[in-house]
Amino acid sequence: MEFASRVARAVRSAPGIVAVFPALSSADDGSGKYVNGLGDYLARETTDLLVERGIDPLAGEELVNDLYAVNRGLGSFRGLEDVYLLAERLGASYAVFGEADKISFDKLRGDEILRIRWQCRRLADRAVVALADESLRGPLANLLYEYSLVESDWKIGARARPFVPSLSLEEKYLLVRLSRRLAARAGKVLDGSVVAVGPFRVAAGKGAKAGGNALAEELGRAAAGAFRRALELHRLDGRVKFLPAGEWKGPGPPALEALKGRGFTFLLSGTLEPRGNTYRIQVVLKKLDGGVRFLEYVDFDPSFRQALEEKLGLRKV
Repeated sequence: MEFASRVARAVRSAPGIVAVFPALSSADDGSGKYVNGLGDYLARETTDLLVERGIDPLAGEELVNDLYAVNRGLGSFRGLEDVYLLAERLGASYAVFGEADKISFDKLRGDEILRIRWQCRRLADRAVVALADESLRGPLANLLYEYSLVESDWKIGARARPFVPSLSLEEKYLLVRLSRRLAARAGKVLDGSVVAVGPFRVAAGKGAKAGGNALAEELGRAAAGAFRRALELHRLDGRVKFLPAGEWKGPGPPALEALKGRGFTFLLSGTLEPRGNTYRIQVVLKKLDGGVRFLEYVDFDPSFRQALEEKLGLRKV
């Protein structure tokens, strides 16, 4: 109960979504982590206790459905480190997760413990908000161990049902994430401005020209829409105009001067370029008379490289 109270106090102090994941256990055959009935029980009990304290966490089937909505399946949940990325993708500020395993020191003598490490961390800095680290013996351990013998509906990692992330949905998700960061930094200086939405540039080689042009237009439209919606969070919707830059051969001084002459005050543009074993979207918001420039970037997961290169025409489908 103290665990849930600590989480509730933290959320009341700094509001945000709490994502509750089931505890993981180690498979006896060494095949990695999995979820059993004990993991379900810990997540369910924590969720109920948080609700009693006025906190409505994201958990259970709702959490799974929201993962699908942000282009991830349970195959991406393989261990504790994955919780951070999945919770952040869900827009959470806090994550509750942990491990529960039976540890045998001497099976013949029945010298066994049930080790439970259950934690809540603030995602911004991964600071511990609440921690329950217990090594249990006796009747309580035996009772909880019975839960671990029950199969869970949570099939994770290699046991998860097949899920193929959508490249189109991933583009939109990354642009929303990038645009929110950009709006948080630039929102105050944009009030009353007229933003020219310049074309994106794809720097992926000669073979990408045709596919690259189409993808550049797609990214440009999506970035402008995502940035416009991000500004709504700062109550600037309707007070910042977005218009296509039209025929624009930038980013040299003549092109920028031409945009200023048409009444624009800022230019929003971007690039898609190879970066190691993946691709990076980079967006720049620049004031046309100089002095103010904001840059944000985000990388695709390397698993999308093949799909991107097929779309760019660099690989045969």
